[in-house]
Amino acid sequence: MPIQVRTLSEEQRAALLEIGESHFIDLKGCAISPASMTKTVSALCNTSGGEIFVGVDEVERTEGKTRLWGGFTDQEGANAHIQVLEAMRPLANHYEAEFLSSEGAPGLVLHLTLFKTAEILRASNGKIYVRRGAQNLPVEGDDAVERLQYDKGIRTFEDELTDATAEDVTNSLVILEFALETIPSTEPSEWVAKQRVLVDGRPTVTGVLLYCDLPQAILPKRSAIKILRYQTKEAGARDFLAGDPISIEGPIYTLVYDAVDRCKALIEEIKKLGPNGLEPVAYPEEALHEVLTNAVLHRDYSIAADVQV
Repeated sequence: MPIQVRTLSEEQRAALLEIGESHFIDLKGCAISPASMTKTVSALCNTSGGEIFVGVDEVERTEGKTRLWGGFTDQEGANAHIQVLEAMRPLANHYEAEFLSSEGAPGLVLHLTLFKTAEILRASNGKIYVRRGAQNLPVEGDDAVERLQYDKGIRTFEDELTDATAEDVTNSLVILEFALETIPSTEPSEWVAKQRVLVDGRPTVTGVLLYCDLPQAILPKRSAIKILRYQTKEAGARDFLAGDPISIEGPIYTLVYDAVDRCKALIEEIKKLGPNGLEPVAYPEEALHEVLTNAVLHRDYSIAADVQV
C-alpha cells in the first residue's frame, strides 16, 4: 500500500518547525543514516511510543539554532529508512508512516508514528535503547534489561476494552479541542485509532480516561479524585472529617488541574499564627501539581478506588 502524502499549510509547517524535541518527539535531517535512526526508533518503542520527523534540518546561525524544512526529494529518497524499519523485529506493524509536503517548502518530510511494543526492540547495532527526556539512552547490563522487561509488561488493565461506544471518545468535547491543536491536524477518529485507544470499535480504558468527557460514568470508583479534609492530624476516621469529601471528575488532563485548584483553595482557607497575627497557609502549587499528576499517572486502575487526597 502506498504511503499517504499529507499537505500542510504554511501555518502548520511553521508550527512543525517550532516543535520542541521531547520524551515523545524527535526531529532528524534527511542526512541521518537509517542505522542511526533505529536508535531513536528503539528508544521510543521501548518506552512510550512517539513520533519522528525526518527531513527537518537544524543549522547554526549568529542568532542561534534555526530549523529548516529540508525534506527528501521524492518518496524514493526515503526507501532506505523505510526498509530498515521493515527489517527491525519485532517492530512488525507497530509503526505508521506518512509523507508531509508544504507549498513553497522543498521535498517531503517523513513522519513516523511509533507505538510502544510489547517486546524489547533493538536498534541496528544490536543495542537496546530507552527514551529519557529528549535523548536515547542505551540499556546496558542484564539487570537493566530485566528491569525493562518488567516495566514493559505484555498486557495492562489500561489496554482492556470498555463497554463505551466509539462516539464517547471520537465526538467528545475534549477530543475535539485536542484535535484542533494537533500538528499535523487530524480527525478524532483517525487519532484514537492510530494511538490504539480505539480497538475494534471499542475504546480502551486509556481512551476513556483521556478522551471521554466524563470517564467516571464508564469507570466508576476508579477514575476520580476524592479530596478529604480532617480536623486532626489523624486521617482516616470519618468522625474527624471537616465536611463531606469533595469529588473531582472529568478526563485525567483536566482532572489534575481542577484538583490542584481545589486543594490550593482549601489549604489557603487555613490560618496560622504569624508575626502579624493570623496568616493564610501557602503551599507550592508546583508541588501540588507534581503530587497529583504522579498519583493519577502511576496508580493501578485495575483497583476500584479513586485517588484520595
